[in-house]
Amino acid sequence: EEIKRLELDFVIICGDLTKDGEDLSHRQLAEKLKSLTSVGTSVYVVPGNHDVNNPEAKRYNGDETEPVPTVSPKEFEEIYHQYGYSTALHKDPDSLSVVVEPVPGLWLFALDSCRYRENLENQHHIVDGTFSHDTLLWIEQKLIEAIQQEKAVIGFLHHGVLEHYNSNEHHYGDYLLDDFQYISEMLAAYGMRFIFSGHFHAQDITLKKWSESDIENHFLFDIETGSLVTYPVPWRMIQTSNQEMSIISSRIESIDSHPNDFQGFARDFVRQGTILLADEALTGYGVPEEDQMLLSPQIAEAYIAHIQGDEITPDPILDLTGLSPIGLGVIALQGSLIEGWFNDLLPADNEIVINMTEGEVSSE
Repeated sequence: EEIKRLELDFVIICGDLTKDGEDLSHRQLAEKLKSLTSVGTSVYVVPGNHDVNNPEAKRYNGDETEPVPTVSPKEFEEIYHQYGYSTALHKDPDSLSVVVEPVPGLWLFALDSCRYRENLENQHHIVDGTFSHDTLLWIEQKLIEAIQQEKAVIGFLHHGVLEHYNSNEHHYGDYLLDDFQYISEMLAAYGMRFIFSGHFHAQDITLKKWSESDIENHFLFDIETGSLVTYPVPWRMIQTSNQEMSIISSRIESIDSHPNDFQGFARDFVRQGTILLADEALTGYGVPEEDQMLLSPQIAEAYIAHIQGDEITPDPILDLTGLSPIGLGVIALQGSLIEGWFNDLLPADNEIVINMTEGEVSSE
């Protein structure tokens, strides 16, 4: 409803359109998105790792689950035909990637980075992302055509193309595109300097500059947006004018069941869930329960700091007072993840203005 009132030119959704690729869920979402197109706002989607050929598609019956149909790549394209596929200027024969022109002079690359073809029955779906050789060649060819036709280019996909915190690749490499170092440099070299991504459910913008490059203004922004099912329940509005990009972030402040306390409820929901996950992980490392009570809440706060963006690093980052030797040993091995979540890589994450020519930034 908020987006409809703004009468935007177009909306992009960076994947994970459904819980686990349920056919019914896809069709219900496609129907809901019609409310945006009815006011003249185009919508463009790409699949996320949850969305296609997912063996974990299910429905809930009380506390029980049962399998339901998922969708094939062809069915995904059919369901979302009016959200990029029917108006595509170019379609990749090897994936669900397309190029559209949402406004004159701009080519929008909707890039499919998911590995759903490799999903196997009765196994967890593949989280990792990649471009096949053929898809990468297709992307390069279309970027060259965009240059030849003097089109501006922007891309969006599910997986990140830059690290969003120190040690991102080490701890959560599945949330980054395979060969992201090479691919990000190549995309930027061909003029794709702005990529929108999702997957990690965090509000984070990362900038990479290749200062030693022979290419003038060789830089790339990976603008990652959090999830509408995870605190802080955000979305972004992007405005471009006179070679400036303004990014303004908003949060859903209320829903019917939580009209007055939704943000607090959402934050606590993630905090409690993260504590449970941290307890489970620490148990696997043999960390005593007393140590878990000290560490897990701090781990949860670090995760929350990262997903809401514009992190403020505490001093100390972790209070290790009273930890056993086992707990201290685990932190020595895994503490770089907590440090990474608490230390924000430049630039700012939520309100920012970017000089689109030079890549310089200022706060909104």
